[in-house]
Order: sequence, then structure tokens, then C-alpha cells
Amino acid sequence: MRSSLVALASASFCSYWWAIACLFTRSSKMPARMRLLALSGSLCGLLHLGWLLWGTLRSQSAVLAAAFMYVSAQALFWWGVATIRSQPLPLAFSKVLPQQVVTTGPYRILRHPFYVAYAATWLAGAIAINGIVPVGCCIYMVAQYIGAARAEHRMLLQGTLATSYADYLRRKSAARRRDSDLGLGAPKLRH
Repeated sequence: MRSSLVALASASFCSYWWAIACLFTRSSKMPARMRLLALSGSLCGLLHLGWLLWGTLRSQSAVLAAAFMYVSAQALFWWGVATIRSQPLPLAFSKVLPQQVVTTGPYRILRHPFYVAYAATWLAGAIAINGIVPVGCCIYMVAQYIGAARAEHRMLLQGTLATSYADYLRRKSAARRRDSDLGLGAPKLRH
């Protein structure tokens, strides 16, 4: 099972590096915060793979849950790629504005499917591997994705796509309320 986890994690990290290099648009120079994210992601990725190879794995059920998360993360990632491939989005922390607000594919469900896929990969490692390093890498990397998502949110609300983005947010909020009313979302708290 260890070799399967290493293969799944490796496929994830290779996919994410491909997206940085080939999918997302950028200005001529990679933004400094993105360089930091790429460097820290590479370091954490090597630690992640090293711990998968030589560290102690948790229980069989934790390993199976982690394998499911790696596969789910890759499915979400490649669904996102298929959705934006004809009109790629800018690289994280870029000053380049997107050309459109994407509302199809995984964006119908999630505002940031790529960041969710990345976070699920880190979480899979933290679930599978018995150690503080994978947990620390997971926390650090997820915090970076939250920062990138917040920066993109602010930029979209102030840019030329502000009206389209606000409409998208309203539709998602209405859908979340509808799902909750149908019992499909988070449970309502009663006072």
C-alpha cells in the first residue's frame, strides 16, 4: 500500500507543477509570493514523499482514506483543468486579472477547486503518515492557499469583473441556503 500512496502523491505533485509551468497565465515574471509558495511547496512535497517512503504509516483505514483523498484531489484538479483549459486563469498572487468569472465545472460547487484539490493532497499525507512534519506541512500550505484565495477575492471585487463576481457569489450563497433548506448542506443550528 505504501508504494500506491507514493505513486498517488507523486502524480499529484507532478500535476500541480505542470499547472504552474504550463496552465496558469502570468506576466513575464513569477510573483514573489508565488515563488515562495512554489519553493515551500517543493520542499514540503519532498518531505511528504520522504515520509511516505520511510515514515511510519497510520492504520489501514487511515491509509485507505488517504488514498481516496489523493484520487479525489486529482479528479477535482483535472476537472478544473478541463474547465479552464481554453481560457486559463492567472497564477496565484499574480497581478494579472482573469478574463472571466468561471461558473461551470467544479466552480459551480466550489469557489476555489484548485486550492481545495491541493489542500486535499496535503491532508491525505497528514492522515496517512504518523508524524508532525506532514501535519505541519499541511497546515502551512493550506494557510498559503487561504491567503491566495483571499487575495484573489479582493482583486476580483475591485476589478473589471466585480459585478460578475458579485453575481457569482450571490448565486453560490443562494444555492448553499437552498441546499441547507433541503437538508443537503450543513445542519442549521437551533437556539
